Amino acid sequence: FSLRKMEEISSSSKQRESQLEEGESKNERQLRSTVASISYSRKATAVKVSDSVSLETRVFRTDDFEGSNITIVLVHQWSILGGSMMMMTGMAGELAQRGYNTVVFNMRGVGGSSGTPTICGCDETADVEAVVKWEVARSNSTKRLDNTLRC
Repeated sequence: FSLRKMEEISSSSKQRESQLEEGESKNERQLRSTVASISYSRKATAVKVSDSVSLETRVFRTDDFEGSNITIVLVHQWSILGGSMMMMTGMAGELAQRGYNTVVFNMRGVGGSSGTPTICGCDETADVEAVVKWEVARSNSTKRLDNTLRC
């Protein structure tokens, strides 16, 4: 290859990248416009775990959006390392604005949740399972949970 040929290839590559960026920014603007028009509500509640532990929970629900039949449960990092649902609320709000129902909660012993954190994480696994089952029951889902978490 000559230097001139390499410059031509580089120039055409930059033009294609520029065209892609323009297309992406138009799509991004459309998405932002759609996202800004989606409303959602945020509700505080508590979920009882089988061992009588109560988990502080926040539910973000979308209003009239085709994706609202999907619910995402966000789980914070291990509580012993300082995790809490507050780390996930920003993401939950963003997902709700994009049309997804979202649930965040504090594991046992964190924030307003009762109980004591464990070292092995087995009880925390039960927390996640309880929240998922609660959400399925609350949303009147006809789908079964075949793969529940086990420690």
